[in-house]
Amino acid sequence: MKQDVRESTKTTVCKYIVDIGDDYFLVTFTSKQDQYQTMLGGLWLIYDNYLTLREWNPNFNPLDDHLEKVVVRVHFFQLANRVF
Repeated sequence: MKQDVRESTKTTVCKYIVDIGDDYFLVTFTSKQDQYQTMLGGLWLIYDNYLTLREWNPNFNPLDDHLEKVVVRVHFFQLANRVF
């Protein structure tokens, strides 16, 4: 999985990618601009699996963490755009 994360971040400038366990990775960027571009730049997929991104929290524990909210973008192809 770590190699997959590395391959998907080739378009951004990453300093480090560290596997912190339980399928969580810590990514350090060379600049704030690269970080913002990655965080706000759209959907991230690795082998058709969506990645969930979030800012670092110093009290983060990968074994005790649970997602409480996820923002989801849904597109219904059969509906006209004016319905949205």
